[in-house]
Amino acid sequence: MRGNYAKRPFIGYIPAVQSDDSISFTDCSSDGSMATINALSASFGNSEVTIYYDFTLQEEVSGGRVSLTVYMSGIEILSKTMGLCNLLELADGECPLSAGNYSHKITYPLDYPIPEGITCKGRVSVTDQNGNSLGCVDYVFNSN
Repeated sequence: MRGNYAKRPFIGYIPAVQSDDSISFTDCSSDGSMATINALSASFGNSEVTIYYDFTLQEEVSGGRVSLTVYMSGIEILSKTMGLCNLLELADGECPLSAGNYSHKITYPLDYPIPEGITCKGRVSVTDQNGNSLGCVDYVFNSN
């Protein structure tokens, strides 16, 4: 059962993505993504990154995958795929997720500190248990 929702859910629903001055986000979701991101921000510590997000699901999700790719100065330094439900557990969430609104904060440890003066670019894409797109975000991070 698919609901009526915007074809480009990130665009028009986030007037300004809030984050610290060193990170920016861009929609890379495909038409028909089943989630709408309402708010998204991130902050970086010496040994961790904290991501805050608020999203609305159009349908129930019982599983899926989160893929993360990070490039530093044009070199891929991380490519990781995690189970969506495992990642939600880090934010005190659980699967399945019913259609509706969710707000979470995830703090994820970094394997090593990000050096000053470095630009990192990357992509986070999320799919459901059937491989359908829930959403996608490209980001650019400039360390201070």
